[in-house]
Amino acid sequence: PKGNSSEAPLIVAGQKIGITKDQLEKSQPQTYQIPFSSSRKMMVTITQTKGESKLKHCAGNGEYTAHIKGAPNYIMDKCTKYMDKDGNELPLDEAAKTKFMDKVNELSSQALRVLAVATVKIGTQLPYGEEDDTDVKFSKLVQNCTFCGMCASIDPERDGVKEAVLQSRTAGVRVVMITGDYLLRSEERRVGKECRSRW
Repeated sequence: PKGNSSEAPLIVAGQKIGITKDQLEKSQPQTYQIPFSSSRKMMVTITQTKGESKLKHCAGNGEYTAHIKGAPNYIMDKCTKYMDKDGNELPLDEAAKTKFMDKVNELSSQALRVLAVATVKIGTQLPYGEEDDTDVKFSKLVQNCTFCGMCASIDPERDGVKEAVLQSRTAGVRVVMITGDYLLRSEERRVGKECRSRW
């Protein structure tokens, strides 16, 4: 599949349960996108439903849906509801948030990259003007979201990295890994490193 290491696993996962990219591009054509940014920690795509959608998280025929994916803790802060396995929307209270974040922590501790997915049913009119800048569009779209779920994937090794690390050791170069990981993963790695250096 085309796409980066975050997007490709989502396409593969969809394909495994019978949702193909070709189907979605016909039934839910994309009309706008706000790319991922390191400050927002999420990205947004807007689609317009053509015909009747089988996807319960999408708006009705002719209406727009905002789809948000990104860091679970940032996404969760923008959600007021969550969708259960039957497609019902329920209030996202503190107990539900804790349950979901516990799952994020569990998956992150297994060295998995976890992305959260949420949606907003917009209706027939977009809530912003074409002349509005990206930050204004984002703020008008990403509010009162419905949390739909999470996807966890393993980051594949990049070609040549192992060889480069081994070669750098023989050259006396100290290798340091800098990551934009979810906070818990970064903290666990830092604490583990400190413990190893002490003992």
